Amino acid sequence: MRFSWNWIRDYAPTTVPPEDLAQRLTLAGLPVDRLERRAPLPETVVVGRVVETRKHPNADKLSLCRVDVGGGETVEVVCGAPNVREGMYSPLARVGTRLPNGMVLRKSKIRGAVSFGMLCSEVELGLGEDAAGIMELEPAEPGLPLSRVLGGEDVSLEIDVPSNRGDCLSHVGLAREVAALAGTGLQLPEVETTAEGTPAAETVTVEVEDLSDCPRYIALVIRGVRVGPSPPWLVQHLEAVGQRSINNVVDVTNFVLQETGQPLHAFDLDRVGTGRIRVRRARAGERIVTLDDVERNLDPEVLLITDGERPIAVAGVMGAANTEVTEETTNILLESAFFLPERILRGSRNLHLDTDASLRFRRGVDPVNVEWAARRAAALLAEVAGGTVAPGRAEALDPALVKPRGVTFRPAKVGETLGEAVPEDEVEERLAAYGFRVTRNDSRRPWEVQVPSWRRDVFEECDLVEEVARHRGYDSIGVRNYNASGVAAPIQPEEERRRSVREVLRGFGFHEILTITLTERAAAMRAGLSADEVNRRFFPVLDPPSSEEEGLRVSLLPGLLSTVGYNLRHGQVELRLFEVGKVFLREEGRERPREEEWIGLAATGGTFPPSLERMQRSLNFLEFKGFVEALAAAFEIDGPKWRPYDGMGLVPPGSLELVTEAGSLGFAWEAPPEILDAWDGNRPVYLAQLRLDAFPLDEGTPRQFRPLSRFPAVRRDLALVVPRRFLEEEVRSWIREAAGKTLAGVELFDYYRGKHIPEGNVGVGYRLTFRSPDRTLEEAE
Repeated sequence: MRFSWNWIRDYAPTTVPPEDLAQRLTLAGLPVDRLERRAPLPETVVVGRVVETRKHPNADKLSLCRVDVGGGETVEVVCGAPNVREGMYSPLARVGTRLPNGMVLRKSKIRGAVSFGMLCSEVELGLGEDAAGIMELEPAEPGLPLSRVLGGEDVSLEIDVPSNRGDCLSHVGLAREVAALAGTGLQLPEVETTAEGTPAAETVTVEVEDLSDCPRYIALVIRGVRVGPSPPWLVQHLEAVGQRSINNVVDVTNFVLQETGQPLHAFDLDRVGTGRIRVRRARAGERIVTLDDVERNLDPEVLLITDGERPIAVAGVMGAANTEVTEETTNILLESAFFLPERILRGSRNLHLDTDASLRFRRGVDPVNVEWAARRAAALLAEVAGGTVAPGRAEALDPALVKPRGVTFRPAKVGETLGEAVPEDEVEERLAAYGFRVTRNDSRRPWEVQVPSWRRDVFEECDLVEEVARHRGYDSIGVRNYNASGVAAPIQPEEERRRSVREVLRGFGFHEILTITLTERAAAMRAGLSADEVNRRFFPVLDPPSSEEEGLRVSLLPGLLSTVGYNLRHGQVELRLFEVGKVFLREEGRERPREEEWIGLAATGGTFPPSLERMQRSLNFLEFKGFVEALAAAFEIDGPKWRPYDGMGLVPPGSLELVTEAGSLGFAWEAPPEILDAWDGNRPVYLAQLRLDAFPLDEGTPRQFRPLSRFPAVRRDLALVVPRRFLEEEVRSWIREAAGKTLAGVELFDYYRGKHIPEGNVGVGYRLTFRSPDRTLEEAE
């Protein structure tokens, strides 16, 4: 999420440089992915007040403006902006200014009129993306450098907010963290409104069908608003976090969302036909047209806001077009609520609709802040849209929601967990910095700690230990030397097996990769797996980070193919890759997926790196199979045989299965052209996926040494014509059976189809090696 440093300092004034606090935030569990400083504005960009505008004599779309730049001085400027008008304040770049795009302003003649500077848009100053007109400022002293008016240079922070820290999806929430780490106080704005007119509760009623779905709903009424452009300060705050201005009403709700983390929604009160608000589940077959003008089908997983008769919003996600605020709107019904996170998650996923509001409701908002955020927005609407706030509010509330939550806490647990003594006073001070209220009993009894309402993730004693560790900084946990004599956990056989597999494959020249566990089901289908089987076995996650990470992988093949394709696109064509990792398979009747651990192999390129000293030769499938067989041999797996895979499951068609008497080891496969095209592969790619649990564990049995025979070997070549329906492994088995005990090796050296070979047959040549351990073999033998 993107934050503005200047905006944070509105609530947590600090002189600590943002670079230092970014490091402290990262060490406190809020990783700052990027810190970006806005280019400083030159002192020659000043506040200008347009004193006079008149039409350019030689251009219909240009204006001649006289601009007050302070000290009794005015300058003539040619301006083409459609929004320029007398009396407005706008940035003026004076002659000699170097703009962020590198352009240097000079006195120039434009269509016959001399211009002594330029009235600037946001884009020209690098302050935003609006290029439709010149930037409008709040009234300020003409001639004052713009950098002072805008509060100096800003810094943009990109923070990877953890999923359990919904309170930090706001500037106030992050300011709490900054205030705690920097030792400054938190300063929230005062909210004062003058209430007039008919009370809100007499204008609108609120009813919730099931309080478990919506434990709190507040409705405020603001009358007499004038919908129009937002003031510059509001526009600048939104643009600082990458949002564009829409109108003053919508901008206020977006500002309060970014400020407090509480999503709000403004309805046109006069278009809420019944004056009733009823929160309920959708009925089967109901439909709604949302603000993006898309008609959506609803089902009972979706929570709705209705006026008692028709849906007027998808709760916590998006409003409906039938109560949208428009330029004709004069009366506002302002919604502020707490919705059950799971309900909003299901509803937004059901509609495939993710919004800033649904993100925060899914993470869990502060139930106490619901009221403060509503009053804050009402006060701002009165300020920027000229509205009058009605007295009171209409509300539905489950009192249990706002009841303070306490945790029993033993302060000694901090030292036990961190491995170093932490004084009790320090523990209390650090918890208090994050808003926890500590009630200390005598030294023999645990403390009672009241959890602040915005910390929806703290439930247990270990959570409080973590808060102390976060505030101290994880880097403060010292390095200690331990007496390791006799204190060592033995390596488990399963881990030893993984290590052995990795060691063997690295010896073959393979490089280990790690691919992401979350994937999309379409990736498995692009890898050649059956769509029906993928859909049956795929285990989706409730809150995927993106559409490409919708669930747990069912195979290692997509990750291998993706890595191969990426390397081939970047010119790396000699690849030997492997991964040891888990796949996750959904099973009927099980809440959790079944986990299986596999070994994945992928190879392409030559049999060795290119060299002028030897002729390059492309790796073929037979040689790739040899790697698999050699891995099995390293684990002393007896008699593995290849056969065409003819079963069902998550195996691509055309695969070969490697089997032993104990069962299947896995399969190998040459990716066909259509699969390679899907992954940007432009050369043959060979893949294998082997069951890790089919490789034997090392049980500590010492291997027996058998000395090599000192007697010479005898070699004979055998040429055969074999029907193609036979497997090569069947021919090898026949040779081994017929040749007797002195056969030491069988090697296929020739494979021929063509002239002199009958149709449906193949000519093969085998080199047989015979050797006896105790004598020289005779010719007759």
